[in-house]
Amino acid sequence: LIQFFGVMILGNLAISLKGIQEEIFDAGALQTVLNAMESHPDAKLIQRYACLTIGNFLRDTTKESGISGVLYHLNMPFAVKQAMQTHRESMDVQLYAIGALLNFVNVDKSMSSVLLGVSMHKEILEAMRLYLFEEKLQDYGCAVLKYLCAEPSAMPKLLASHTIEILFEVLSAYPDSAKTKHNAWRCIHNLCMASSSLPHILKSMRNNMDKSSVQVNGCIALTYLASNLDKDEKYALVEFDALAFILETVIKMHENV
Repeated sequence: LIQFFGVMILGNLAISLKGIQEEIFDAGALQTVLNAMESHPDAKLIQRYACLTIGNFLRDTTKESGISGVLYHLNMPFAVKQAMQTHRESMDVQLYAIGALLNFVNVDKSMSSVLLGVSMHKEILEAMRLYLFEEKLQDYGCAVLKYLCAEPSAMPKLLASHTIEILFEVLSAYPDSAKTKHNAWRCIHNLCMASSSLPHILKSMRNNMDKSSVQVNGCIALTYLASNLDKDEKYALVEFDALAFILETVIKMHENV
């Protein structure tokens, strides 16, 4: 109970006056929060508020503050990953964990490679799959994935984790959310830089034949892909029957596509 209230109070202080935040940071507040997470992995409320507190510390700060570097050395990404895995059934834990990760890469974009290194993308995508109709979680998730997709080594990992398929589901669920759509398409565009994305696009379209929104998004993604491929690579569109699939199946079922 003491740990819970301590973490919650630190979270509130982290968004107070800048001078107070600096004082509790210098006093080792982040170490205390991560110690609480490690000592009480099954305490959902401690994990929830610890993730919120980490996010609050990172909010409205810069790389020069040193907070992101301290969190890296304290192995914060692993602690957040453990919280997400242990409390998969808690939407709040997933939401605040992804929010903390978003602030982490917002402050220092080089930390994207750190998150990929501990396979954090898998946890984010699983949370997005489980809580498809939690708009704020999807917003945060797409924003983090936008940063991860910009990493040169990210494409194979993200494609293997069905990122395109999940993002198509998100786009269908939130057709009017400008921010979510922007970040999702930024990610899809980066993933459509090589022909290896083609099977994933077609798989999503074939598995959702009754959803015109998925078919529209799939056709847009194929357009991105075709514009990014060189002449020889474009034969992949023929090899996978992409053109025949669109002409013979999609257009017949969805005339508006």
